[in-house]
Amino acid sequence: MTTNNTGGWMLTTMTYALGGRIQNEAGTEAVMGQQTIDALQLLHDMRWGDDTMGREFLFDQEAVRQAFAGGSIGMVLQAPDCYFTVVKDYGFDPAYYGQGQLPQGGAGSNGTLTGGSLKLFNAKATPNQLLAAAKWVKFYEFDKYYDQAAALTDAETTAKNDSPVGLPGLPPVSQEVYDRYLGWIEPHINVPLENFANYTSSTLQLIAEPPVGTQQTYAALDPVVQQILTDEGADVVKAVADANAALKGIIDQAAR
Repeated sequence: MTTNNTGGWMLTTMTYALGGRIQNEAGTEAVMGQQTIDALQLLHDMRWGDDTMGREFLFDQEAVRQAFAGGSIGMVLQAPDCYFTVVKDYGFDPAYYGQGQLPQGGAGSNGTLTGGSLKLFNAKATPNQLLAAAKWVKFYEFDKYYDQAAALTDAETTAKNDSPVGLPGLPPVSQEVYDRYLGWIEPHINVPLENFANYTSSTLQLIAEPPVGTQQTYAALDPVVQQILTDEGADVVKAVADANAALKGIIDQAAR
């Protein structure tokens, strides 16, 4: 993937896996270094040495999932919800889907990029409206983990809709609570959990996204990945240096 911010997103993931960072923790400096160079060099070597990267280099997330489901791609860097899209939306056979952690390097400082979702409440809402919103979030996101009846109702309804039940991911509850929940819904699980063993057994450090201008940062890195995959003579070291300069501009602009 190299378009719509996905190239920068996955380059960040690869950099983290090798122990590097894109920005410092405070979001005041662009700090891509040898780890980002190594990530891009790997892509370069796979493209120009191994010839394992195909000929299409303008994928975004939706397009790459379609190609994967259609069988023209055998392996792809993706977020964990990829399974839902390729199986539910594109009819991919679950038996042939496997998911694992990205290979790691960098001993100690390495890990995997993590994100999340926000629940936004209107600041002008009344106290009763805010309370209702909070109750809805509790009902929709958490009740099934603590109430067996709610868990079974959710699982049964989801299964009837031919949607994945028991799809591995990062739960918003403790492992103990999550394991109990999986026990409750076990009869309805329709995901081949054995195909996720390398993912579910992972104990990688979770590393937050670049803190300043996150999506702008990813967008600025898209053309860097494109360059490496389309220009055999690309100077990887210079590409990273130029990208650091571009990201410094994004950081400085955000600070104004």
